[in-house]
Amino acid sequence: MKFNRKSLLYSFLILTIYLFISYLTLNRAEIRNPNNLSLINITTNPFAYYDLRTITYVYSVIFLLFINFTLNRSPLFIVRLKNRNSIIKIYFFKITGISFGFVLIHALIGIIS
Repeated sequence: MKFNRKSLLYSFLILTIYLFISYLTLNRAEIRNPNNLSLINITTNPFAYYDLRTITYVYSVIFLLFINFTLNRSPLFIVRLKNRNSIIKIYFFKITGISFGFVLIHALIGIIS
């Protein structure tokens, strides 16, 4: 199973732009005028960038769409493999790599901005 590199690059680019814009729009007031409650506001306001609900609902849907667009699931690829364990290993390593990239982009935008 190979990645479609062009699709993967476009998906990472769209993800980066989305996360950057959402970070700037959702945390603008707390970042520009920090006070003692800024950290609490950033992490507890509904649909803030680092809110638990946002991370759980919004980013997981985006991540699942991202995986759906980037993984190539051809029936011929599955037929060529020897057994089910080899399919599981390949999908596990691909999804682990994609999730690492997703988390890395999310964290880098939070650190840079």
